[in-house]
Amino acid sequence: MEDLIIKYAEGYALSADKSMNIEDEQRTAFNPAIFVFVGDKVYDAISCIRQDIEGKWDNSSGVLYFHIYSQDKCRDENTPGFKIQCSGVDYKDLRAHISHSFYKDEKGLIELNDVIRRLKNDLLQYGRMYSNFEKVNISLITRADDPLNILIPEIALLLKAKLYEDFKIVSADLYTLILERNHEDNFGFYSAAAMSFFREIEYFQSKDYNFNAPLEVLEEGIEINVSNNSTPIFDLVYLLSDKNEAGLILENALRKNYETISYISLLKNRSVDESSYDAENGIYNNNQFKNNIGINSPRVSYATAGLSKVKRPNSAIAVAVLYNFYRGLIERLKDNGSCDNPVIMKALGLDADRIEAAVADITEDSFDVEDMMCLMTNNVSFTDLQGMNLGLAEKKLYNDVCSKFFQDNYEKQMERNIEALDLGNEVIRDIRENIINKPELGIYCAYLWTKGNVISNEIIELNKSIQRDINRLNKELDAIYEEPVYFGPMQKIFFNQKSAMRNFKRSMLERIYGHKLQILKLRGQQCIVNKYEEILLKLNSDLEKYINRLLDIQSRIEKCLLKNVKQEDEYLGQNIEEYYETVVKKIIEDFKAKYGDNFYFEERFIGNIYELLNRDDAKLMEKLIDSCNKYILPTEYFNRNFEDELHDRANINIKFNDERDILTKKELFKKLYDILEDNGKVNIYILNFTTRHRYEEKYLFGNYNSDFIRYAFELDHGSRTYKLGCIHERRTSGIEKLNLMGGFTIEDVIYGKNAMKYYEIFMKKGYRLHAIDEDKLPRIEY
Repeated sequence: MEDLIIKYAEGYALSADKSMNIEDEQRTAFNPAIFVFVGDKVYDAISCIRQDIEGKWDNSSGVLYFHIYSQDKCRDENTPGFKIQCSGVDYKDLRAHISHSFYKDEKGLIELNDVIRRLKNDLLQYGRMYSNFEKVNISLITRADDPLNILIPEIALLLKAKLYEDFKIVSADLYTLILERNHEDNFGFYSAAAMSFFREIEYFQSKDYNFNAPLEVLEEGIEINVSNNSTPIFDLVYLLSDKNEAGLILENALRKNYETISYISLLKNRSVDESSYDAENGIYNNNQFKNNIGINSPRVSYATAGLSKVKRPNSAIAVAVLYNFYRGLIERLKDNGSCDNPVIMKALGLDADRIEAAVADITEDSFDVEDMMCLMTNNVSFTDLQGMNLGLAEKKLYNDVCSKFFQDNYEKQMERNIEALDLGNEVIRDIRENIINKPELGIYCAYLWTKGNVISNEIIELNKSIQRDINRLNKELDAIYEEPVYFGPMQKIFFNQKSAMRNFKRSMLERIYGHKLQILKLRGQQCIVNKYEEILLKLNSDLEKYINRLLDIQSRIEKCLLKNVKQEDEYLGQNIEEYYETVVKKIIEDFKAKYGDNFYFEERFIGNIYELLNRDDAKLMEKLIDSCNKYILPTEYFNRNFEDELHDRANINIKFNDERDILTKKELFKKLYDILEDNGKVNIYILNFTTRHRYEEKYLFGNYNSDFIRYAFELDHGSRTYKLGCIHERRTSGIEKLNLMGGFTIEDVIYGKNAMKYYEIFMKKGYRLHAIDEDKLPRIEY
């Protein structure tokens, strides 16, 4: 069941993000863009970056992707790939082997050229999607420890050479991902491989880097040299680690870095909204950033970045809605159990009419005196009976024959009828029909009214009422027994005596045993009532299992809610349950006004709870989720501006007129700004992050004219040590911030210092980590 809740929450979060992206102004790339993924270790990056761009760029269908791999090719048929053959090669020769075999494989080079040519032709078809088609931007992504990155100079230069055939400007950036929390086998080798790549970056990013090799190979076997003359291959080289500058390992670090890459690419390659131009807004300038991070050193100056977001916690909100909607259902079920006593007693079958009808089925409707008139009597005369009471007269006439006859033919027969009575199935069937399946009563009502303390009290009162009637009839019977026998003068005349005696016996037996039959019926009612009690208590035990399941569902949803809220930022996730409790209550009141108090039990919402539970708890959960998705989450309450929603949620527990504790918009903005800044720490762990060469630029993605963005620009105005800009987008879903930092070298990076230890050891052990003479590579010292 938890899986259903998680799927629902994730589904809503995804759909909410998509709908918000539609409502938000879509981002547009100004120039064509190509993302090239080099290595098997960046396999996951392809789908992540692609999904992010497809969801946020309105000309995303014109963005191309290309994968260089040795094991698993990207499954997306729209992502062409080229396989490097290196399986079975010993680690000792792996990197060098990859490079040497690449040059020797003429067939492979022909295939690579063909793939790049087709990639370029695809790009040329998308010209109308871009405002400018003179320039193309290449983003090359790799992992520092992936052996295939030894081919990055060849891949990048061949791709640039082919693109220069149709574009005036070809810009390329290298994004190198670092995984410091590395649990892979051969950790030492991969650390050494990463350092060998850093040394190669120092080489091909030097200002006097030259390259000349026959990389362009035609199908006819004709080779054409690709060259690079005294210039670095890439405009900028970014290092993105799973550790931030505070040395903390980031959760989902690789995924966040993939998303950061798409944001940097957009920043460098976006269509600029001229309405956001003013003196304060620092528009991103790639050349300016590159110049500002430059250092007076032969070392390569690296850049890095950190991305942070504040947005509505949609996943937690979805679970809060589900929880409070379900809680409303439980409250409705409980409220329906508070019906008046007579209504419930009648529905349970414990009303007088129902019990009398049940007794009528097991006893004679009336006493038939003719059966007893056939009984033998003693030879008794008028004179013998004269002066006796009716009780003594019966004994004188019949001894105990009449009493035994009544016992055998009425009392014992009723006992046999009660034993044979299939009361249980009948009662349960009626309760299902009259209570459980009735929306205005329901399963919780049946449970509450069949509980031991409730039903026992009702049974006691009912038995008391019946016993009072029995006691009354017993007194009347005693009075009948005490009545004197009287024969009138005419009855004593000889020829009338026989008829008079018969009439006397008939009258006596009708009065005595007619009363006894009424008493017997009442005792039958007591038996029926007590049998009802047994049946209802057994039913309650069964219903309790259903109720426990209902409460268990509530507990499971609550646990999921607490877990989701805990995953959110402490501030952004505050008061989610409390705030959306009030929201859901308003919606429930709206539904009551429109559909009636028992709207929950309409098929469009939940329907019959009992039937759903009989099928599966998951069926009830599915109906709850479906109702939330269809009727609650699409309402206007969930389409509010992010900042306004958070402000109201932050103040939900403030008492009326308690102005001292009310969070102002300014205080809210300060907290949001701090969250963005704290979560946006750049993703690289360097030895001295206050290095004098450090240069920073920070960009907010949001509505430039919004109150929060204006607040951010005013916050440290006049004392700001970094460049601040805003990528203007008309959006309500949240705010994003991209922090750029540059000016550090590989010798400042702590990961590099650790990797150097393994590099030196493996080099001494004879590992061929480079394909060129090591002496050509700049030395790195720690």
